[in-house]
Amino acid sequence: MRPTTSCAATVKNIFRTRAPMKYGRDREEVAKNQLAVKLNKKIESCGFFIDSENPCLGCTPDGLIDDDVMEIKCPQSAEHLTIEEALKTLLPLKAIFNKKYPEKMNHNHKYFYQIQGQLNITKREYCVFAIWTPRSMKIVHVNKDNAFWKKKMLPRLICFYYECMLPEIVDSRYNRNMPIREPGYILEAQRETAKKINQKKRTYSINQSDNANEEKKCKSDISLTETAISADVNVVNIEEDDDDDCVIISYDNEHDIT
Repeated sequence: MRPTTSCAATVKNIFRTRAPMKYGRDREEVAKNQLAVKLNKKIESCGFFIDSENPCLGCTPDGLIDDDVMEIKCPQSAEHLTIEEALKTLLPLKAIFNKKYPEKMNHNHKYFYQIQGQLNITKREYCVFAIWTPRSMKIVHVNKDNAFWKKKMLPRLICFYYECMLPEIVDSRYNRNMPIREPGYILEAQRETAKKINQKKRTYSINQSDNANEEKKCKSDISLTETAISADVNVVNIEEDDDDDCVIISYDNEHDIT
């Protein structure tokens, strides 16, 4: 989560069950059995792991394969597609993997964060990650990244738990249909961002006004110049001459510029 992101939506998502999540859970056993056959490995069920160093954090991998954790996704949006078709046509799935190296995960994707959390909490080194549809499956292996966990995940998770989750667990507003509490640091970050946006808008408005004034001034200068060099042009009719086929124009400018 960014510092300005409201924690309300995240807290609500943790407490409620959505249709795509139910679809994934309903098909998870079938997907796990097919994965076990494909890898020729036994997948052991597991429960909830608690972080020994930070007991407020925990995870539940979809299974264990030898000393590795296993995580499998069954996206409802790809129900009628092969994995190859899904990764080409469905942007949310395409974003899971690295554009340059499609056998590696995108380090900015939420699934990569989830896997790194599982590896560090369970104290394991590798994860077998699979995406399954009724028509095909893609499997990649993900290594534990200690630096990623300590720098990008752990501090934010601890902060989110104590500032957002714990107040809701102790005194739930979600169950009472009330607005979820927003911690002070998020509200302050949102105010600072709003100030910056408003400042940019004011600067843009001033620049637009200055440009309009400059354009108006230029038009005024052009008008004055045209007035200064204007001349009276009169066409004088004369009798036609056999040798001439022309008219005489008299030029009278009292403001001639020399």
